[in-house]
Amino acid sequence: MLLFQKKYIFTFMVLGMSLAVMAQQPDSVVSLREVAIISTPMRQVSTTSFNEQISPSLIADYASHPVSELIARTSAVIINQYGPGGLATISLRGSGSSQTAILWNGINLQSPMNGGMNLSQLPVNFIDEIEVNHGGQGAQQGNSAIGGVVQMNSRADVPAGFAASFTQTAGSFGNYFSGLKLRYGCRSLSLTTRVFYQTAENNFSFINTAQYGKPLMKQPNAALKQYGLLQTALWQINPNQQLIVRFWIQNYDKELPPLMTNLNSRQHQVDDDYRMAAEWKGMKGRFHWVLRSGYLYNKQLYSDDASSLSADNRASSWQNNFEGMWQFNESHRLIFQTGSTFETGRSDNYSGEKHRNLTWMMLGYRYALADNKAVITATIREELTNLTTTPPTFALGTDVMLVKGLVLHSNIARSYRIPTLNDLYWNIWGNPNLKPEQGYTFDLGLNYKHKAGGWLTEIGVTGFSNHISDWIIWLPQGTIWTPENLKKVWSRGLECQASVSWAIYPFSTGLTAKYNYIRAAQLNTSAMPANERLQLIYVPEHKAMASLSLGWKHYDLRYDQSFTGPRFTDSENLSPLESYLVADVSAGSRYVLKRWQANVRIRVNNIFDKSYQAVAWYAMPGRHVELSITFSFAEPIN
Repeated sequence: MLLFQKKYIFTFMVLGMSLAVMAQQPDSVVSLREVAIISTPMRQVSTTSFNEQISPSLIADYASHPVSELIARTSAVIINQYGPGGLATISLRGSGSSQTAILWNGINLQSPMNGGMNLSQLPVNFIDEIEVNHGGQGAQQGNSAIGGVVQMNSRADVPAGFAASFTQTAGSFGNYFSGLKLRYGCRSLSLTTRVFYQTAENNFSFINTAQYGKPLMKQPNAALKQYGLLQTALWQINPNQQLIVRFWIQNYDKELPPLMTNLNSRQHQVDDDYRMAAEWKGMKGRFHWVLRSGYLYNKQLYSDDASSLSADNRASSWQNNFEGMWQFNESHRLIFQTGSTFETGRSDNYSGEKHRNLTWMMLGYRYALADNKAVITATIREELTNLTTTPPTFALGTDVMLVKGLVLHSNIARSYRIPTLNDLYWNIWGNPNLKPEQGYTFDLGLNYKHKAGGWLTEIGVTGFSNHISDWIIWLPQGTIWTPENLKKVWSRGLECQASVSWAIYPFSTGLTAKYNYIRAAQLNTSAMPANERLQLIYVPEHKAMASLSLGWKHYDLRYDQSFTGPRFTDSENLSPLESYLVADVSAGSRYVLKRWQANVRIRVNNIFDKSYQAVAWYAMPGRHVELSITFSFAEPIN
C-alpha cells in the first residue's frame, strides 16, 4: 500500500510540473512573490474574529525552541505539556487537540490515528510565519477545525544572492541546539536548506509532591535527541506562475518522562517523519489558483523496558486540493476548493491496517464595500467519508467599520468532526459506536487599530459561544482511558488582547497583554448526570499573559509573564491542579560588520523558580538559563 501511494504521489507531482510548463505564456500582471498563508484564496473567506499572528522577531528569538514553547510563552493559548520535550498539545476555546487543525503551507499535519499533533516536535527553526485562528473553521478547513486553526508557513522565496546563518544554543540540563540555514536566489530559482540537531538531558531537580515528605529529586528518563532537514525550492515559471516543492525529514528520539507517582517507568519513543509537498500557484487575469499535493508518513516505535511493552504505529496521509478565486471586481469575489485525503493507519493495537478516504467541495463568496467599510463572507462545504455524505458545514461572517480603525466582527459557523482511527479501532479501548461531533459557533467582537507619531495601538475583544453535540473525549475508566460521546458541550467565553508600541530611533518599547476566559461544560447528559455543567478536564477558566519589551539601538530587553488558572484532572471536578504564574526574561544584542551579522541572546526561563505542573504528575523545570548566538552572512546579486 505504501509503495502504491508513493507511485501515485510521484505521478501527481510530475503532472503538476508538466501542467505548469504547458501553461507558460506572457501576461501583463506583475511578477509573483510566494503567496503567504495570509494571502491565499481561502483567506478571502476566513470568518475568524480573533487571530494571533506571531511576529517575525519572536520567531527568530525562539529559533532553537519547539513551536509549543513559542505559542505558550507569547499567547494566552492553552498548551498541555507532559514535561519538557514530552507531548505538547493545544487547546483553543476549550477544545481538544484533535479539534484544532495544524496546517503547514496548507497541508494538515494532524495524525489520522489520534487526530493530534505533538507541537514539541515542530522546530521553530523550520517555520517563518505562524498564525493562530480562534473559532470554528469547519467550512473553510474541513474536518477537525472545531476549536480553530494553527497556520504555519515555511517560505520558499528568498532575496537574490546567497545567504547563510548558523545558530548555536547552550542551556541548562544539557540542552544543546545547532541550526543551519542556507539560501540561494536568482531570477527564476530560489533554494533554501535548513538543518538542525538537538540534544537534552532534562535532568532538572523538582519537588515530588506525590512522594511522602515531598523530597527534592532529579528528573529521570527525560533525555531527547532529534535532528531534521527541510529543503524548499521555488521555480518562477513565468511572471505569473510558480512551482514550489518542499521536503521535510525528521527523527525524534525521546525518553518519555515518568509520572511522579511511578518513577520506575522506562518508556522510550522514536518518531520518524517524512513530509513532501508541491504547489503550483498562479494567476491569469482575474483568476488566481493554487494546486497543492502533500504526502505525510510517520513511523512511531514505543517501548517500556520496565513493563516489557512495545508498539509499532505507522500512519500516512496523501492530501490533494485545488483552490481558486475569481475576482469579478473590487467588491465581488468567488472562491472555491475541492480536494481529497487518503488516510491509513497500522498499529499493533489494530486488527489489521485501517484506511479511509475523505473528499470535499467548498464554495465561498466575499462582498466588500469601498475601502472595506463593510465585508460579508459566506462559505458552504460538503464532505464525503468513504463516499458517505456528512452534514454540510457553513460559515457566515461580517466586518463593519464603525469609525476609522474600529471594526465590528460577527460570525456564525457550523462545524463537524469524524472520529479518529484510534477512537474507532484501538484494541479494547476503541469505540466503534462513536458518532461524529457536530455543532455551531457564534462570535461577536471589536477590533481597534490606530497608528500615529511612532505609536501603534491595537485592541481586540471577542465573545464566543460554541455548542457541540456528541463531543468525543477520552475519559478515565478505572486504569484505562476510553473515548465517549458526551451528550453536549457548551463552551463560551471572552478573548482579549491589547498592545501598544512606540519606536523612534534609537528607542523602542512595547507592551502586550492577553486574557482568555473559558467556561466549557457538559450539558444534558443522562449517562453522567452528576457531571452536568462541570468544567471539562484541563481547561482553565482563566489564562493570561503579558510582555514588556525595551530597545535601544542594537540592544533589547524583554520580560514575559503568563498565568494559568486552576484546572481539573477529572470529570467530577474533584482534583484540581494549582494555578501557576511563570515569568521569563531575555536580553539580546546585534552586531553588524559589512555583510556579516551576529546576534547574541541570553534567556532566563521561570526566573522566580516556580514549582508547577502543566499536566498532573508531570514535573516541569524550575529556573533555567540558555545562551544563543547566531552568525549571519548575505551576499546579494545585483
